Amino acid sequence: MTLERSKLRRSIPMLNDLDSYLYEDIRRVFVFGRNNDSVIFITRNDHVYSYGRNNCGYLGIGNHQNNNGDLIIEPQKIHQLCGRKIQEFSAGRNHLLARSKTGKIYCCGSNEFGQLGINEEINIPKQIESLSNEFIIGIACGAFHSLALTKRGQLFGWGFNFWGQLGLGDNHNRFQPTLLRRLKRENIVEIACGQHHSVALTRSGHLFTWGHNAFGQLGIGHHNHPNDKQLNYCNIPTKVIDGNDFRIKQVTCGQNHVLALSIDGQMLGFGSNYYGQLGTGSRRNQFKPIPIYTQDKINDILTSPFSNTSLARTRKKRNSLVFGKCGDHWLLTPIDTKIIDDNEQSPSSHSIISKDENNNPISNPIMTNHYLMDNNSSMLTKKKNKSNSHEIFAEINQSTAHTTKVVRRFNHTNLFWQVLYLMKSKLPKIKYHHRSTTTNDNDDDNDDGRMGQNRNIEPKWSVEKSNNHHSNHNNHLRI
Repeated sequence: MTLERSKLRRSIPMLNDLDSYLYEDIRRVFVFGRNNDSVIFITRNDHVYSYGRNNCGYLGIGNHQNNNGDLIIEPQKIHQLCGRKIQEFSAGRNHLLARSKTGKIYCCGSNEFGQLGINEEINIPKQIESLSNEFIIGIACGAFHSLALTKRGQLFGWGFNFWGQLGLGDNHNRFQPTLLRRLKRENIVEIACGQHHSVALTRSGHLFTWGHNAFGQLGIGHHNHPNDKQLNYCNIPTKVIDGNDFRIKQVTCGQNHVLALSIDGQMLGFGSNYYGQLGTGSRRNQFKPIPIYTQDKINDILTSPFSNTSLARTRKKRNSLVFGKCGDHWLLTPIDTKIIDDNEQSPSSHSIISKDENNNPISNPIMTNHYLMDNNSSMLTKKKNKSNSHEIFAEINQSTAHTTKVVRRFNHTNLFWQVLYLMKSKLPKIKYHHRSTTTNDNDDDNDDGRMGQNRNIEPKWSVEKSNNHHSNHNNHLRI
């Protein structure tokens, strides 16, 4: 889950007005909200900031003068999360969860249905004390419910339970984290939430679902029995895919659909298909898991709880496959897509183009932030850039699917500089010395990631060997 720093502002307009000193210091970023208008980011020195739409105080900035759902223009520091080594955020419609590296969960925002797991509604982050004895490794939020996965493979749920999305066998809301006893013997390794449904993946590759099923997002079919009425929900975890027959290694939830990936690279989907987000070639909802056929095997899948866009990453190709809602267009089958970006164009010139299985541009253009790309555009001859699924998702939805790590672009054109960069960053015993230069710029913090290109710099490296009876203490390697 990475995004290149140079592509952040292009893909996420919410970051355009951010001060440059904060922008360059971003280490992780999470863009969320119904209209993708709320932002939380973590800096290199572990300070946490938020700004944007502050629904029910879920930005965690406390008693701010404009915290009644108004727009917070300037980033505000979340003091309760600073220095906590936050690794992951997850957000519902009006609440937010944060998970630290030490396995603690913090919450803030609306608590109308108990989705915070505490007995109060707060606008500053507070630790969920009832889970303080558990080491949490994963969190997930639906619209009004929350899930937490422990290191021991146990699953806790709390919040809105009208559709049985907590999997507790009833439809009563919970205001405290409650253990899902029906999955207690299963070793859960991954969890995901849609708007009102939940999914769990076990270490053995079994896939369990529960909650709302009006669109088939549980994958358990229309009915329990032929004579029963339509099954709109299920409040107990149900095994929808048996890992002994078809082992699953990854699962992700959209708003009302589910994608699953097997260990052999086969992609499955079920649920709502109104926008073509299942990639079946039609808009018919699927109440049972069906295969999504692609030319190459899949290595990674991606969507988010409030999105109808689906993405898949192939094992061989650099580009991502996109299907579902893409701007003003609906892609009914997986389309090979890449981001086009060339320095010779104007600063705002960037787009997404899609190609079919024969590497030809698709006839219908895809809407982008600035203009339409069609098959007659001269952009087709531009140089291809490598882009991952999170970059494509951010480009289409102007938000991040999950908490995303921000990385500096690694674009060294010379293999010699690549080797030196890796040695400097990976080997602790390397000592770097540089002689006098013709510039005072810092080579380590260039925006484009180059080290000393087009500069009169003569680096000298020395690698010290460990002292033992076979080596001389003066023996060293020079490059």
